[in-house]
Amino acid sequence: MGLREPIRALQDLLPPARRGACVLAYHLVEGGTGGVVDLPLQTFLTQLEVLQRAYRVVALHDVDPDGDPRQVVLTFDDAYANFYDVAWPELRARGLPATLYVPVGFVDGGPAPIRGTTATACTWEQLASMAAQGLDIGSHTVSHPDVGTLDAAGLDAEIAGSRTTLEERLGVPVRSFCYPRALVHARAEAVVARTYATATVGGGSRYTSRTDPHTIERVSIRSDHDLATFAAILRSRYWIEEGFADVVRQLRR
Repeated sequence: MGLREPIRALQDLLPPARRGACVLAYHLVEGGTGGVVDLPLQTFLTQLEVLQRAYRVVALHDVDPDGDPRQVVLTFDDAYANFYDVAWPELRARGLPATLYVPVGFVDGGPAPIRGTTATACTWEQLASMAAQGLDIGSHTVSHPDVGTLDAAGLDAEIAGSRTTLEERLGVPVRSFCYPRALVHARAEAVVARTYATATVGGGSRYTSRTDPHTIERVSIRSDHDLATFAAILRSRYWIEEGFADVVRQLRR
């Protein structure tokens, strides 16, 4: 028996959330990569139907940390063109807010954040169009590095410099940062805190009044999450599987 079964059994013992927001992390929708973070379109649409029917999708900066536990925040990483082509039209048609975390170097022709995929990035014109339509733009650094490997100049360029570029190119405020691969490092935290209002990481806990706004934890939505699992994530105060995955990520860095 793998680890997933005992983790899910333990998950069932936890009481449901009573306050705050569940912050979800998406990457690709119908991207054709076959990757675990590439959701089939119908899966994504079914999830949106669940959210519209039983939850309140709110912007990251509009969360009431002690409020309605039905609050859900939608975030998308990496700015693949697939977001512009597939996910954003569905979100916009439903009036659902979202944050897109953009790695500036990828948009400028650099390597893709997800290794082994040939999926391309959004163009600056596409990003500007979506920002004008209400999409919240966040920074995902320039080159998607492990920030713990950077010196002071590198931290400033990747964290603060990416914000400057995004604001200059898109003409919108960039208030949120997403740590690449959810890898946090003490040297980076000070730069992030003085540059952004919020930042997101891994971990699986909800966004409540006890949350440091510069380490807001998320749950990554995977293609192998069935509808029952998705519903359980939305109800949870802490998603153990994500927390375990985050520990493994930190140990492997």
